[in-house]
Amino acid sequence: MNPRNHRQRINWHAAALSGLQIELESARDILSYSPEFPLSKGPRRVDCLIRKKSDTSIDSPIARIFREYNLVDYKGPHESMNVSNFLKALSYACSLPDYLGHPNTSHQLTLTLMCHRHPQKLFSYIRKNCPQTLQEPVEKIIDGLYYIHIGLFPIQLLVLP
Repeated sequence: MNPRNHRQRINWHAAALSGLQIELESARDILSYSPEFPLSKGPRRVDCLIRKKSDTSIDSPIARIFREYNLVDYKGPHESMNVSNFLKALSYACSLPDYLGHPNTSHQLTLTLMCHRHPQKLFSYIRKNCPQTLQEPVEKIIDGLYYIHIGLFPIQLLVLP
C-alpha cells in the first residue's frame, strides 16, 4: 500500500488516556477509568430553543433577557430544579455554540429554567458556590421570576404556579 494514499487513523483519545494512566500509575489502586462514558441515557436534548430574529424588545418580563438563542429547560410538577438539573441545563447551553458551529453564539444565548416548586436548595448552592459578582447571584425580579447571575450568559428561573 502506498503510504501517500493511505492516511493512518490514530486514536488520539486512547493515546491521551493511556498517557494519563501512565502518569497516574502510582494511584492505580484508587482510580478507575471509563473511556467514552455516556453522559445521558439518550441523545442530549434541551426542551426548547426559542430563536429571536430581531433586536425588537418584547413586552414581557420573561422575554426581557432574550437574545437570539434562548434555551428553555422545564421540570414537571413531580421533578425539581435541583443542582444536578441546573448543571445539566448549563452544559446544554454551553454546548450550543459548538453544535451550531459558531463560537461567538455564546454572546447571543440565554437560558430559561422552569419548574413548579421554589428551588431553595439550588438557590442556596448558587449563593454559596458561584463566584461573587457585584450583585446578588440570585435576584428576584417579580413573584416567580428570578435572574441567576453567574457570569456566563443571562439565566432566569420561572417558578410556575
